[in-house]
Amino acid sequence: KDTALLTGYSGILGVIIGSIIFGYIKPYGELIDLIIGIAFIIVSIRMLYEGIFPGKQMAQPAPEIPGKPFSKNILGSVIGTLTGIIGLGGGYALVPSYIYFLKAPVKLAIGTSMAAFVWMALVGAIFKLVQGVVNIPVAIVLGIGALIGAIYGAKLVAKFKPNVLKALFGILFLYVSLKYILLYFGVHIWKTTFGKA
Repeated sequence: KDTALLTGYSGILGVIIGSIIFGYIKPYGELIDLIIGIAFIIVSIRMLYEGIFPGKQMAQPAPEIPGKPFSKNILGSVIGTLTGIIGLGGGYALVPSYIYFLKAPVKLAIGTSMAAFVWMALVGAIFKLVQGVVNIPVAIVLGIGALIGAIYGAKLVAKFKPNVLKALFGILFLYVSLKYILLYFGVHIWKTTFGKA
């Protein structure tokens, strides 16, 4: 609970800073896509490896994620700033950050990230609306779908082993990383795969 509050509140400040920065670097969107893709692919490879070849498993989730409040505030601020710049919800970075920087068990990291990133996403969405870079009908449909998915996903998480969850996150991050890297080169995975934008 404390971790979600600390990273959530500091993340809101980060989102505000990142959204302001975004206003200045919008013309360099393609380069940002490439940087995001490279960052994601590093995380995806590590999570896939640890998911497929699990080492020593962590003990049962503690009631709180390890780490000092200062570290959690810094982490929230950094992720919030990135969220404001690249427009992703924040949970994408919170889960691996909790796992690798704060040494949290996978399931606890997932649950805590859901409680923390919602505020970053909300503030970021408001800024993006003001900046005129939101397709409102699409955002509403995706938001409803994400809400339904989050409810059922939270129930499913408890049924999976930690290494399986890591592997699933690794696959997701790999897709996202390839998507952003290929965008830099003008290739759209969604169009190529499904035949539509």
